[in-house]
Amino acid sequence: MSERPRTKNFTALEEEILLNSVGEFSHIIECRETSALKVGEKGRAWQRVAELFNSQSSVTKRHINQLKLKYKNVKANSRKRLANDKVETFVTGGGRKKILASETDARLKASGAVLRPLENVFDSACQEGS
Repeated sequence: MSERPRTKNFTALEEEILLNSVGEFSHIIECRETSALKVGEKGRAWQRVAELFNSQSSVTKRHINQLKLKYKNVKANSRKRLANDKVETFVTGGGRKKILASETDARLKASGAVLRPLENVFDSACQEGS
C-alpha cells in the first residue's frame, strides 16, 4: 500500500479563507437532505469552494476532500469548545467563567453550521428583572 505524501498543515489564513468560501454556500453544504438532487448540488458547491480557495495566491493548493475534512474538523472542534463553555457556565457556581469559544466558533454558530441549543428561560440561576 503506497502512502500518500503529507501536505502542509492549514495556516490560520487558509482556515479563514476556507470558512469564507464555505460561507457563501453554507445553505447548500449544511443541508441535511440526501436526495440525488441535493447530493449533486453539494458536490457542485464543494467544487466551487475548492475553486475559490485555490484561486487565492496565499494558499497551498488543496483537493476537495482535504477541504471537506478540514471543514468537518473545524466544526467538530467548535462544537467541543462551545460544549465546554456551557459546562464552564455551570461549574463556576456563579463566578466568572472562562470563555473558551473563539471568533470562528461564533461564525459557525451564526451560519447554522453548529447547532444552537434552546435557551432555558426557567434556569434556576436566572435573575428576575435583569
